[in-house]
Amino acid sequence: MAIRQRSHVRFVPETHENTMLVKTQILQWLRKRLATTSSMRQHRRGRLRRQGSGVRIPSGAPSLFASAAELHPVARDHTGILRLSQQAALQAARFRRNVSSDRMAEPVTYRRRRGAISRTEREWRVEDDALVTRGGSGRERRYRWSDIVSVRLLHDPVRTRPWRYVFELQPKHARKIVIDNAHYTGERAFEERSESYTPFVRAAVARWAAVHPKGRALIGETPKAYFFLTIAALLALGALAYALVAIPTPLDSLSYAPAIKLGVILLMLPFFWRAVIKAIPRGVAPDAIPDRALPPNSNSG
Repeated sequence: MAIRQRSHVRFVPETHENTMLVKTQILQWLRKRLATTSSMRQHRRGRLRRQGSGVRIPSGAPSLFASAAELHPVARDHTGILRLSQQAALQAARFRRNVSSDRMAEPVTYRRRRGAISRTEREWRVEDDALVTRGGSGRERRYRWSDIVSVRLLHDPVRTRPWRYVFELQPKHARKIVIDNAHYTGERAFEERSESYTPFVRAAVARWAAVHPKGRALIGETPKAYFFLTIAALLALGALAYALVAIPTPLDSLSYAPAIKLGVILLMLPFFWRAVIKAIPRGVAPDAIPDRALPPNSNSG
């Protein structure tokens, strides 16, 4: 009698040996089906647990794959599937951290118009390797932090801008870069931009200090300017003292007039000394810039 195949079970003439063979084949087929069903149930339970933990998987996974082994060559069992899901979650978290760090590392920019001669605003941008400037034409120029030998911060008020603060950078082979917190608006009027100036200065000093670990930010006037300012202050103090002594006053008729004039001169000395101390050039750590070197309304920026 010819052998026929139906559902992976072979039927042979009914003998004792053939009957035992048929029973063995039926048992093997049932074990295989039970193993497949058990694997799918384990996968379904694992999917529910991972969905509860926040790990996303395709909702049609059980219907697309006949068994857990077909999901991925590495995922031969439920442990392998869970491991792949955990790796995917870790990669997603790492990607979010990288995107967040990229957003935090966006360059700090500052814009201002220097004066009536400048037609448009000039942009200054702090990047990792250089200070970048761009004018109205769109052309950029880069000053590498390694080429900048010194930085200086000072309060440099003028008659129309008593709130003016200056940030100076000295490259090796270029003119000094001078940036202040005054923006020209027209008609000889200026606008204070300390809110964006202070964060820009702090970011620039931090990047410069990263390239120059032993560098110190200079505060106050340059030594040459300080020398001439001191000489001018001494001459002004001497001229005022001479005027008090030489020019006749109604106090000259009093017996204690010299003592009064000497007292006036002594009262001027603290103001003179304060101006000298404030303008004296000194170096400070880049992370310890004093408040007097930055605009008072945005020191926390």
